Amino acid sequence: AYIPPSLAPLFMAFGLWWAATHPGPDGMDLGDIPLAQAFWSFGFCVLLLRISPQWDRLPGRLARYDKLVTLANSRAVTIYLWHEMALVASIPLLDPLWKIPGVWPDHADLLTSLYPPLMFLLVWPLLALFIVAVGWAEDVAAKRRPRLWPTRPAKRSRRV
Repeated sequence: AYIPPSLAPLFMAFGLWWAATHPGPDGMDLGDIPLAQAFWSFGFCVLLLRISPQWDRLPGRLARYDKLVTLANSRAVTIYLWHEMALVASIPLLDPLWKIPGVWPDHADLLTSLYPPLMFLLVWPLLALFIVAVGWAEDVAAKRRPRLWPTRPAKRSRRV
């Protein structure tokens, strides 16, 4: 019972030591030092898994996010697999902004600076479309009744 939380800090410490003694091109950026990142992340995940609460609903003020968290948890694979496609799809949807009279070349700098936030805003409705279009496949794979927009925890189906 005490072994995982006792060993996890040792893994994390080794990861930090490795990062400090083997810096990458950007210094101690764990993204550039795979071994350090692996040990740090492993130790951190072990700690999180040991202390993770089993909540049916989020407590207190967090309860207002319960439906959003349930949706994200129910469609985690869909979000992971399709978020990049939503980002890519936002580009041809935003590119016509450059053709608005007076934008190019007069306000090109403004549009260039607004492009990332606009992509961020556009990705969410695109991701919602992907969730509705293909997210139900996660329910089928988990032997649950398919749902288009799951905001309540699903009950397991009795199918075998």
